[in-house]
Amino acid sequence: MAYELTALIGVGSVPTGAVALPQGAWLLPLCDDGPHGAEAFSLDGAVAYVTAAFFGGVGEQAATLYRHGRVEREFATGYHAINEALAALGITAESPRDAFDTLGLGRYRHTEDWLRAIGPRPLI
Repeated sequence: MAYELTALIGVGSVPTGAVALPQGAWLLPLCDDGPHGAEAFSLDGAVAYVTAAFFGGVGEQAATLYRHGRVEREFATGYHAINEALAALGITAESPRDAFDTLGLGRYRHTEDWLRAIGPRPLI
């Protein structure tokens, strides 16, 4: 079964178009590759640009942490990159789950499903 996610994740006030998550976090799904707006969002607090792509248990994750409008840290691409970025945002895993599952990031299998959950966005 496939899993794919491209998003910004932050903690604090939920921006327009984002989904509220546990522990005061939010997720802003992105339609295509690239950390769209990560620099701007990180002016108000740290933001992680995350990507994941898996099929049949094979794949990878990547994450970059932005703070104060610039890249603070790029996490090693691999199976734990998103959890490491979530820890840097202050997200704590609630045993027996990891931070990824604590936030419910597996709720939807594709970025487009997160976008549908948000609903239509205004054109302006």
